[in-house]
Amino acid sequence: MSIQNMKTIQAELTVKRKEYLSPHYIRVFLTGEKVPLFANTTIGVNNKILIPPKGIDRIHFPEFDYEKMQWKPQPDAIRPIVRTYTHRGIDLKNNEIWIDFIAHGEEGPASAWAINAQPGDLLGVLMWDGKTELYPKTENYLLIGDATGLPVLAAILEDLPKTANATCIIEVHGPEDEQPLKSNANAHFTWLYNKNPQKGSRLVEVVKQQSLPPAPHFGYVAAEFSSVKKIRNYLRKEKSWQREDLYAYSYWKAGMTEDKSMKARHQETEEYSMSKMTTTEPHYKVAIIGAGQAGLATSYYLQKSGIKHIVLEKNVIGSSWVAQRWDSFKMNTPNWMTALPEMPLPKATSQQFMTKNEFVDYLNKYVQQFKLPIAEALQVIQLKKQEDSFTIFADNQGKSLEIKADFVVIASGIMNKPKFPKLAQKIPKNILQLHASDYKNPNQLPDGKTLVVGGGQSGCQIAEEIALSGKKVYLASSKVPRAPRRYRGKDIMEWLNIMGIQDTLTQDVKSTPQLQNKQPQSSGVGVFGHTISYQSLHQLGVAILGSFKGINKKAFHFSDNAKENIRFADDTSHSIKENIDGFLSKHPELNTGITEEDEADFPDVDYSSASEVKEINIKQSEITSIIWATGFGYDFSYMSPSLLNDTGSPAHCNGIMNTEHLYCIGFPWLRKKKSGLVFGIQEDAEFLVEKIKNTQRQ
Repeated sequence: MSIQNMKTIQAELTVKRKEYLSPHYIRVFLTGEKVPLFANTTIGVNNKILIPPKGIDRIHFPEFDYEKMQWKPQPDAIRPIVRTYTHRGIDLKNNEIWIDFIAHGEEGPASAWAINAQPGDLLGVLMWDGKTELYPKTENYLLIGDATGLPVLAAILEDLPKTANATCIIEVHGPEDEQPLKSNANAHFTWLYNKNPQKGSRLVEVVKQQSLPPAPHFGYVAAEFSSVKKIRNYLRKEKSWQREDLYAYSYWKAGMTEDKSMKARHQETEEYSMSKMTTTEPHYKVAIIGAGQAGLATSYYLQKSGIKHIVLEKNVIGSSWVAQRWDSFKMNTPNWMTALPEMPLPKATSQQFMTKNEFVDYLNKYVQQFKLPIAEALQVIQLKKQEDSFTIFADNQGKSLEIKADFVVIASGIMNKPKFPKLAQKIPKNILQLHASDYKNPNQLPDGKTLVVGGGQSGCQIAEEIALSGKKVYLASSKVPRAPRRYRGKDIMEWLNIMGIQDTLTQDVKSTPQLQNKQPQSSGVGVFGHTISYQSLHQLGVAILGSFKGINKKAFHFSDNAKENIRFADDTSHSIKENIDGFLSKHPELNTGITEEDEADFPDVDYSSASEVKEINIKQSEITSIIWATGFGYDFSYMSPSLLNDTGSPAHCNGIMNTEHLYCIGFPWLRKKKSGLVFGIQEDAEFLVEKIKNTQRQ
């Protein structure tokens, strides 16, 4: 269900078609204009389906009352029946998602709906947006489930790598319901048959007879309440499996509907939900909100100082790096700038650039190495100051929690809410629209041409990738600086660091527009990255247009500023190189003597890269997709407005907020120019933890 600060997809869809996977499994394909919103979700996670009452021609989605912390009541006549199912797949080209239903007669509302579903029938779907970790990476897996758990186990099997081993014990109605589950892993199946699961299951008995996979291992159990409880107790108490080695979740309880069993099942899963916390003490000295690089660095220094604390993460560690970046994304800073305190990266790769997955793996290894106390799947709903401490109201997969702390550090980031211009609302429905955070790869796009809006790092990198795939790309440019990737034998970021520019204090530039400057065009793709520019994109066939100005029924309109935007990027690159040359004239000992020919950084003096097109006919253009590389906003609505500045972000000076014992970290220009980079986190985290320690002593 929707939670105030969680990005939740709420879609009214219709049945496109359905097919029987087996006599008791129905796959229902759903379609609708909001299907593209599900592009960034994880296959295998739970969703909520909403079945409208008979005679109601729309879905009345429930609303949450944040003052009373409960769902607002709905009249019986319009209130939909809500059930939990598994997200089984998405096909953006065919504009459909699908859900697998168990067909066990007309007694259950979801089963009855699926059996009788016809094309055009309505169904509401609620799902968390963003990528989440369905299972941890390891060598050996134990997958156990009854008929209700089969869809999620199938999703896990489809995702496992070739190097994995999987022992699967699955109980279905009969041999006719065995499904040919696909997996690259070395998977072994034991199928059990049970025509009356309400009267019991053989899962527990067979698990105890089974030869269990050796460590390192992970178990996933999805079945009826009593079976899950017994299997979990057996594995943990008799076989000494650790909490982090097992996820055991009941999908139903014999003799009860989902509504009535909810309380019992939440109690049963509470142990797992809190198991990733190193302690379940209700009061901490410090609570950190956010388990990205800023939150982890702060946690490291608190841990080192022996200060009891907890890090609250709404999804999983580093989830935004996976959820908000495309498949080929690489960090824009070299590896020597991308390390956290006391865990450097190998010198041999210091000038290279990590992929997003490598960086997330690094963050997880960091947590393991220093045993940092992380609580995942905890969404902060509200932060309140009460006398000498704070109370954090959080949601843990539907369960409300209260956590108290003497100090709070806000590390939830300042780029967590995709920004769309109002123009997006006027785009024809037959054109796929994606924010850059939802774009994954060119295969995601329909046949035809693509318009990328925004000339910053993301827009240029995405336009380059799509053009290299063979598609025609239009780029609506913007006034963004450019920097050469390398100059005089070093990465440009290394020169900025050597020259002391990264250590520029925020307080020294507050009277200039420098604080609002956009990140320069550049790319980490390639062994040592590469320069990316409007002219290099033009060489790939990308049409460099002016800024996206507007749209009417017939055409897209663009400003006459493509040449101006090209000149601005060229001028800033020239200025950066000029400053480096000036610095080297004073420090000749640092001159490497290396000069490079970088064609992508050659200025476009005659503006040959700029398109003269100011208007594109919508029908004739064959544009079938638009990617909005229009940046991010932020959502700090869990905080009191009195703690925020005019732009809605935390009001602070050097990370110290205007309420005692409240801090923030991980924001651009928090204390220095480098504060917004992983490179600057270490200093800022150490600074804030020292402030906390000094305040404790007073």
